[in-house]
Amino acid sequence: MARKKQNQRKKKHTVLATPRYHLPPTKHAEITHALSTAQKFNQTGQAENAVELCLEAIKIEPKNAECYLTIAESYERLGQSERAHEAFNAAQKVFPNFVPGIVNHGLMLYGFKHLELSLKQYEYALAIDGNFLPALQGALTVLSDLRRYEYAVVIAEKIARIRDVESDFIELARLKDLAGDQKGAQKTYLRARSTSNNKSLIDTYLGLLALTHGDKTTAISYIKSALSSDSDTGYPYLYMAKSAPSSISLQDLEETVAQSKDKSVLTVQVPMYFALALLYEKAGDLEKAFINFSTANDLVCSVVKDDNEQRKQKAEMCWAKVGQIPFPNPKGVLSNKPVFVTGLPRSGTTLVESIIAAHSDAEGLGELELIPALVPSINPEKVDSIAQAAQSYLKAYPKNLEHKSRLVDKSIGSVPHIGLILAMFPNAKIIICERHPMDTAWSAYKEYFSEGGLDFTYSFDRIATHQKNYAELMHHWYERFPDNILSIRYEDLVNKPEKYAQQIIAHVDLPWEQSCLDFHKSSHTVRTASLEQVRKPVYTSSIARWKPYEPWLGELKQRLGGLIKQYETE
Repeated sequence: MARKKQNQRKKKHTVLATPRYHLPPTKHAEITHALSTAQKFNQTGQAENAVELCLEAIKIEPKNAECYLTIAESYERLGQSERAHEAFNAAQKVFPNFVPGIVNHGLMLYGFKHLELSLKQYEYALAIDGNFLPALQGALTVLSDLRRYEYAVVIAEKIARIRDVESDFIELARLKDLAGDQKGAQKTYLRARSTSNNKSLIDTYLGLLALTHGDKTTAISYIKSALSSDSDTGYPYLYMAKSAPSSISLQDLEETVAQSKDKSVLTVQVPMYFALALLYEKAGDLEKAFINFSTANDLVCSVVKDDNEQRKQKAEMCWAKVGQIPFPNPKGVLSNKPVFVTGLPRSGTTLVESIIAAHSDAEGLGELELIPALVPSINPEKVDSIAQAAQSYLKAYPKNLEHKSRLVDKSIGSVPHIGLILAMFPNAKIIICERHPMDTAWSAYKEYFSEGGLDFTYSFDRIATHQKNYAELMHHWYERFPDNILSIRYEDLVNKPEKYAQQIIAHVDLPWEQSCLDFHKSSHTVRTASLEQVRKPVYTSSIARWKPYEPWLGELKQRLGGLIKQYETE
């Protein structure tokens, strides 16, 4: 009997492993008509009618997978993810090896931010057909969102082999770098470059790769190569203005900028204007530097909307969720590894991360920005969802860092989620970086955060609104969790580095090591706007960096007046 059951299981697995890409035809004409009508209902905003029609059709033909798939689509349109999930599961029971249906299930779950469940569907589809491109692409997207770069590389390699197109190899190189394989990333970029018609683009990527790993000489070589093969581009000028400004002629760049008016705003014009501003600043002409900084920021604002209102709404949503969770949360994961360093952009977060990462028992993860992706899956009424989100977060930790006691996530996006972070990880250590409002504002205004996500930094009005919202948010967290958060002022840290570095290391429960003051000697990867600064020892010259531009910053100073007074008197 046992052998017979075993054979049955093997037979069932064989059937499951045979992919199907087309559903069998319906057995009744009225079912065909019902499905056609239901699709029209869905397309005309009558999804409730589509559900009713398909439920009636199932009574006639109970094992019709297409009926269940149409119901799933209807519930998806109605925003009812759980019911859509149930309908997809019903379709899979009827027709378990229909790969397109499984992928659509994954897409639906991804759309509702159920990342783990979405990944399971893509993995299920790939177990049936390991080369099905929509499933591979879906899995790659989710793995990237979950920051599981080591696994994402495996999928990306398969996609690159199947399609053999340049963009796939560029993405593969990017993921290899994020997974900690710098040499592999460089090799893959060079492989793409060998057949590329846009060598300037790939040389730019190679230059940025070298910069993030502290190899300035190689970086400059690649960036120069990018400019020599295509002078009508933006980012190489910006990187060169930051790393080797003497290599660029102000006059030549002015002429190039003048000829770029019909080029891409965000990828050509904006980085060029930022580069021009930096060159004028280096030359001591602050008025022209300010004019070009303003032009660059105005251009961004012309095509990128202010996101302050959406940010505030998300913060309020997080407050509401936190209000439903008991603290300390009994459902939290008691890992001692997570450290979150956060604050406003340009407030010293990279410096603090680098100090901790220089410790022999710690490492920095950079701007992981995973918490915001996991928050939508947290439902306080389903207490297990908090632990599930925490476990998803921990899976992003690279395997080669498992022996480290502390891993630092330096994500600006963590601020609205501090309460949920402490619900997920009651033992987490949180460090908030503070800096004079004018220095933070002006430093952010001077920076081009080309990856997006910091759209509030491109005008004085947006910056002031965000800083006020941020201050209100942090007051809430300080008041609610006074014992969990260490606040570090940038000015204190750079004026008395040893004192405050020791305070930081003590906060994360590590013994003091002198190496924490020698962070600039570390090979630690830095992908933020501060990658140049943290290759140097602690310095104080960034304090009051806004002062030389004071004649042009009256509007900003006025908007931040209350915050400035509060910061200077505390």
